Amino acid sequence: MVLEDWPEEDIATLLKNRSRQAGIEPAFDRLVPELHALADELDRRDALARAATSYYRLIWDYAAGNPGVALHTWRTSLGVAADGVVYVTPFRVPEAATFDKLPDSAVFVLRAVMQLERADARDVARATLVPLADVESSLRYGLQSGYLERASERYAVAWHWYRPITRFLQRRHLLAAD
Repeated sequence: MVLEDWPEEDIATLLKNRSRQAGIEPAFDRLVPELHALADELDRRDALARAATSYYRLIWDYAAGNPGVALHTWRTSLGVAADGVVYVTPFRVPEAATFDKLPDSAVFVLRAVMQLERADARDVARATLVPLADVESSLRYGLQSGYLERASERYAVAWHWYRPITRFLQRRHLLAAD
Protein backbone atom coordinates (compact mmCIF):
# COMPACT_ATOMS: atom_id res chain seq x y z
CA MET A 1 0.00 0.00 0.00
CA VAL A 2 1.36 3.40 -0.95
CA LEU A 3 0.11 6.48 0.86
CA GLU A 4 0.15 9.80 -0.93
CA ASP A 5 2.18 12.70 0.44
CA TRP A 6 0.05 15.24 2.27
CA PRO A 7 -0.28 18.63 0.57
CA GLU A 8 1.31 21.67 2.18
CA GLU A 9 -2.03 23.10 3.32
CA ASP A 10 -3.01 19.85 5.07
CA ILE A 11 0.30 19.68 6.94
CA ALA A 12 -0.10 23.31 8.08
CA THR A 13 -3.68 22.60 9.19
CA LEU A 14 -2.55 19.48 11.07
CA LEU A 15 0.15 21.41 12.96
CA LYS A 16 -2.23 24.25 13.83
CA ASN A 17 -4.96 21.84 14.97
CA ARG A 18 -2.58 19.82 17.15
CA SER A 19 -1.30 23.02 18.73
CA ARG A 20 -4.86 24.14 19.42
CA GLN A 21 -5.72 20.70 20.89
CA ALA A 22 -2.69 21.00 23.18
CA GLY A 23 -3.92 24.43 24.29
CA ILE A 24 -0.92 26.33 22.94
CA GLU A 25 -0.54 29.20 20.52
CA PRO A 26 3.12 29.20 19.45
CA ALA A 27 4.76 32.59 18.91
CA PHE A 28 6.75 33.06 15.70
CA ASP A 29 8.35 36.36 16.73
CA ARG A 30 11.79 34.77 17.26
CA LEU A 31 11.80 33.92 13.55
CA VAL A 32 11.03 37.45 12.37
CA PRO A 33 14.03 39.61 11.47
CA GLU A 34 14.36 43.07 12.98
CA LEU A 35 11.76 45.36 11.39
CA HIS A 36 12.70 48.82 10.16
CA ALA A 37 12.30 51.77 12.54
CA LEU A 38 9.08 53.02 10.89
CA ALA A 39 7.31 49.65 11.11
CA ASP A 40 3.94 49.72 12.84
CA GLU A 41 1.77 47.01 14.39
CA LEU A 42 0.30 46.09 10.98
CA ASP A 43 3.82 45.55 9.57
CA ARG A 44 4.64 43.40 12.59
CA ARG A 45 1.50 41.26 12.16
CA ASP A 46 2.23 40.82 8.45
CA ALA A 47 5.81 39.77 9.23
CA LEU A 48 4.57 37.24 11.81
CA ALA A 49 2.01 35.82 9.37
CA ARG A 50 4.71 35.47 6.68
CA ALA A 51 7.04 33.78 9.17
CA ALA A 52 4.34 31.29 10.19
CA THR A 53 3.39 30.48 6.59
CA SER A 54 7.04 30.09 5.60
CA TYR A 55 7.77 27.90 8.60
CA TYR A 56 4.86 25.55 7.93
CA ARG A 57 6.04 25.33 4.30
CA LEU A 58 9.58 24.56 5.47
CA ILE A 59 8.35 21.73 7.69
CA TRP A 60 6.16 20.35 4.90
CA ASP A 61 9.12 20.41 2.49
CA TYR A 62 11.48 18.79 5.00
CA ALA A 63 8.91 16.11 5.89
CA ALA A 64 8.16 15.50 2.19
CA GLY A 65 4.44 15.45 3.01
CA ASN A 66 4.80 12.84 5.77
CA PRO A 67 2.49 13.89 8.64
CA GLY A 68 4.39 11.86 11.25
CA VAL A 69 7.70 13.50 10.39
CA ALA A 70 6.00 16.91 10.23
CA LEU A 71 4.47 16.49 13.71
CA HIS A 72 7.76 15.32 15.19
CA THR A 73 9.65 18.22 13.60
CA TRP A 74 7.03 20.69 14.82
CA ARG A 75 7.12 19.28 18.36
CA THR A 76 10.91 19.49 18.55
CA SER A 77 10.93 23.06 17.24
CA LEU A 78 8.80 24.38 20.11
CA GLY A 79 10.24 25.90 23.27
CA VAL A 80 8.82 27.45 26.41
CA ALA A 81 10.06 30.83 27.66
CA ALA A 82 10.43 31.65 31.35
CA ASP A 83 7.11 33.52 31.21
CA GLY A 84 5.33 30.40 29.87
CA VAL A 85 5.01 31.61 26.27
CA VAL A 86 5.47 28.80 23.74
CA TYR A 87 7.74 29.92 20.90
CA VAL A 88 8.93 28.46 17.61
CA THR A 89 12.63 27.94 16.93
CA PRO A 90 14.38 26.86 13.74
CA PHE A 91 14.45 23.07 13.63
CA ARG A 92 17.70 21.18 13.33
CA VAL A 93 18.21 18.56 10.67
CA PRO A 94 20.30 15.63 11.90
CA GLU A 95 23.71 15.24 10.27
CA ALA A 96 23.42 12.28 7.91
CA ALA A 97 27.08 12.16 6.83
CA THR A 98 27.65 9.45 9.43
CA PHE A 99 25.73 6.99 7.25
CA ASP A 100 28.31 7.30 4.47
CA LYS A 101 30.83 5.61 6.78
CA LEU A 102 28.65 2.58 7.52
CA PRO A 103 29.68 -0.76 6.02
CA ASP A 104 27.37 -2.07 3.31
CA SER A 105 25.95 -4.76 5.61
CA ALA A 106 24.85 -2.06 8.09
CA VAL A 107 23.29 -0.04 5.26
CA PHE A 108 21.31 -3.11 4.17
CA VAL A 109 20.17 -3.58 7.78
CA LEU A 110 19.08 0.07 7.88
CA ARG A 111 17.13 -0.37 4.65
CA ALA A 112 15.41 -3.49 5.98
CA VAL A 113 14.43 -1.75 9.23
CA MET A 114 13.04 1.15 7.19
CA GLN A 115 10.99 -1.12 4.95
CA LEU A 116 9.85 -3.65 7.55
CA GLU A 117 8.95 -0.85 9.99
CA ARG A 118 8.77 -2.89 13.21
CA ALA A 119 11.18 -5.79 12.72
CA ASP A 120 13.15 -8.05 14.99
CA ALA A 121 16.75 -9.06 14.30
CA ARG A 122 15.76 -12.39 12.72
CA ASP A 123 13.34 -10.65 10.31
CA VAL A 124 16.13 -8.31 9.26
CA ALA A 125 18.61 -11.17 8.84
CA ARG A 126 16.14 -13.07 6.62
CA ALA A 127 15.38 -9.97 4.55
CA THR A 128 19.03 -9.00 4.01
CA LEU A 129 20.86 -12.36 4.10
CA VAL A 130 23.30 -10.64 6.47
CA PRO A 131 24.47 -12.98 9.28
CA LEU A 132 22.42 -12.59 12.47
CA ALA A 133 25.47 -11.55 14.53
CA ASP A 134 26.21 -8.71 12.07
CA VAL A 135 22.54 -7.67 12.07
CA GLU A 136 22.50 -7.55 15.87
CA SER A 137 25.71 -5.52 15.89
CA SER A 138 24.27 -3.03 13.37
CA LEU A 139 21.04 -2.74 15.36
CA ARG A 140 22.98 -2.10 18.60
CA TYR A 141 25.02 0.58 16.83
CA GLY A 142 21.84 2.19 15.48
CA LEU A 143 20.33 2.23 18.98
CA GLN A 144 23.47 3.73 20.51
CA SER A 145 23.64 6.35 17.75
CA GLY A 146 19.98 7.26 18.29
CA TYR A 147 18.70 6.67 14.78
CA LEU A 148 16.95 3.42 15.69
CA GLU A 149 14.41 2.75 18.43
CA ARG A 150 13.48 -0.55 20.04
CA ALA A 151 10.18 -1.61 21.55
CA SER A 152 9.47 -5.23 22.54
CA GLU A 153 12.61 -6.43 20.71
CA ARG A 154 11.41 -4.84 17.48
CA TYR A 155 13.29 -2.04 15.76
CA ALA A 156 12.18 1.03 13.86
CA VAL A 157 13.76 4.21 12.55
CA ALA A 158 13.43 7.10 15.02
CA TRP A 159 11.19 9.91 13.72
CA HIS A 160 13.99 12.44 14.08
CA TRP A 161 16.12 10.43 11.64
CA TYR A 162 13.38 9.33 9.22
CA ARG A 163 14.02 11.92 6.48
CA PRO A 164 17.84 11.86 6.61
CA ILE A 165 17.81 8.06 6.41
CA THR A 166 15.25 8.07 3.60
CA ARG A 167 17.33 10.55 1.61
CA PHE A 168 20.53 8.58 2.25
CA LEU A 169 18.96 5.31 1.09
CA GLN A 170 17.48 7.00 -1.98
CA ARG A 171 20.85 8.49 -2.83
CA ARG A 172 22.37 4.99 -2.57
CA HIS A 173 19.53 3.67 -4.82
CA LEU A 174 18.31 1.37 -2.06
CA LEU A 175 14.92 3.01 -1.70
CA ALA A 176 12.60 4.34 -4.38
CA ALA A 177 12.52 8.13 -4.63
CA ASP A 178 9.39 9.98 -3.53
